[in-house]
Amino acid sequence: MAYFSEVEFKVNFGLKGTDQFKAASLHRNSTSGLCLQKPGTYEFIMENNYVILNEFPSGTIIYDTYNPRFMNITVDKYRVKGELRFKSEEDADRVDEIGIEVGGHKFLDYDYEDISWEKYWKHYEVFIPAKLVHDNDYTLSMSVFPIIDRMADSESDLVFKPSEHEVTFSPANKPAVGGNFKVIPGNIIRGQITPPLADCEVTIRRETTKKIKVADPVVIYTDSKGQFRYGPVETDDYVVSVAKNDYVFTETKPFHFTAKKTPKLDVLVSDSEGKPLESVFVTASAGTTFLKATTNAEGVAKFSDLVPGTYYLTAILKEYQFGRSNPVVIADEEHGLASLVGDRIAFSVYGRL
Repeated sequence: MAYFSEVEFKVNFGLKGTDQFKAASLHRNSTSGLCLQKPGTYEFIMENNYVILNEFPSGTIIYDTYNPRFMNITVDKYRVKGELRFKSEEDADRVDEIGIEVGGHKFLDYDYEDISWEKYWKHYEVFIPAKLVHDNDYTLSMSVFPIIDRMADSESDLVFKPSEHEVTFSPANKPAVGGNFKVIPGNIIRGQITPPLADCEVTIRRETTKKIKVADPVVIYTDSKGQFRYGPVETDDYVVSVAKNDYVFTETKPFHFTAKKTPKLDVLVSDSEGKPLESVFVTASAGTTFLKATTNAEGVAKFSDLVPGTYYLTAILKEYQFGRSNPVVIADEEHGLASLVGDRIAFSVYGRL
């Protein structure tokens, strides 16, 4: 029997209907053959089933010497097995199904009936498409997440440790080296912006200690109701900050913030004929606060993130003189408007002799 096999594996083979079987090995990635001494229909039974073959999903290869053909043995799926170790029976009972993510692909069809239990340990297995394994050189990252009973819980607060494992698959019909996960109760970080404000940037980071190597902060955004959630996380030692242009935020209780618009001031600068002046240097001062800006093509200098107060304005532009402006009172969350007028008092002449 001539064959080519994508995977190396051991078989017991013999004439179908007899008990005269013997062991052999099928070699990987090479054209080879087995010598069959008698004519008839042969069965080749895989010793292990860590792979699922395309043409022979049951693990038994059938070959008929009266109808000889070249056997192209290819892999359809690779099998991964692992354990989820819960801390309590209560936590284990909450999980109806589990989802498994391998190499960025999610597999969700692993339900309660397919899982055995022992000391709150959940045993799982998943079949990974061969192309995914081959394209990633037999090594993939794997994570597991719970699918909670929708009638009992709206979301899961269970944490899987580690968050992911690296899985190494074998081209020799051996067990994939996967990982066991511990499953422990965790926390969900839930927050609210008041009044509701969408698309706020929420930065979540863990507090630094000598024993903790802090990961990079996580950035998420509030929804249309001004709410955000993150997790589950193992501990509650997280710090949250919120940011959005033109707003300041005050934390009133853990993960709850009030939002206020920061006062703004636009200053329109024009000449005596009402034409806007560009590139005018404008200052705004209030007590110890001193701000500066330059007018744009529309003659507007913009000041943002102000503190409430009374602001005094000045403007400077070569060949122009600006009179004093009236003080501008900026209240909390106000967008103030002011104007300055400049008289031209000189003209510059440029030339070459």
